Amino acid sequence: MATNDLAGKIVVVLGASSGYGWAAARALLNRGATVVMGMRSAEGTEKLTASPKTGTALTVELDVREPAEVQDLAGNTVKEFGRIDVWVNSASIGIAGHFENVPLANHREVIETDLIGTLNATYIALEQFRTQPAGGILINVAADPASLNLPYMVSYCAAKQGVVGLTAALRAEAKAEGWKNVRICTVMPGDLVAPTRDELDSSGSVVTPPAAQTAVLDKVADSIVGLVTSPQDEVRVAGTRYFL
Repeated sequence: MATNDLAGKIVVVLGASSGYGWAAARALLNRGATVVMGMRSAEGTEKLTASPKTGTALTVELDVREPAEVQDLAGNTVKEFGRIDVWVNSASIGIAGHFENVPLANHREVIETDLIGTLNATYIALEQFRTQPAGGILINVAADPASLNLPYMVSYCAAKQGVVGLTAALRAEAKAEGWKNVRICTVMPGDLVAPTRDELDSSGSVVTPPAAQTAVLDKVADSIVGLVTSPQDEVRVAGTRYFL
């Protein structure tokens, strides 16, 4: 049931066209927030914006690997609404396959999107929060480190391990420097499932990637909404989910 308890909150969600970002944007909209949704492609967002909601949705196409594009989104959001209250980094891709069969360029694209993209957006979000008297809440979506030792998903696991370390180190720096009103949170979905060898073709790619379980997406979205109202350092979310 849609409520209006997040009315007035200005939230940026990157990676909002699918997966955790899509589910989080939907949940935030249904709670009344204004959600600026950053994504590579707006395909599929008509389902999100057509769902029952009380908040306001704005869609921005961008590539998180390009800092200037992320900076433009931040600047335009502040220009339109005066501030950013919450920033959610959920932009992510994954490639499954035998490590040596996946082209190196594809491995690099995963690292650049999942880790460097999160680094870019984190830098820009914190820069904005540090200029606001009210601060802000940063939420990075990573994965439970216990799940990040899966075969056929090497670059994805490496990138998500990086996001865990990036966010933990920033949290420690914020504490050491006495940053006021800035909270840095990590959401860690757990129990990731790797594809089996039988699900890989001769090139190492997944033939028919299994769909993410809707229930797990909803759990992650609920955790993100919970951090908006009551931020904490880390939240682990149980539930088996294929990484794609």
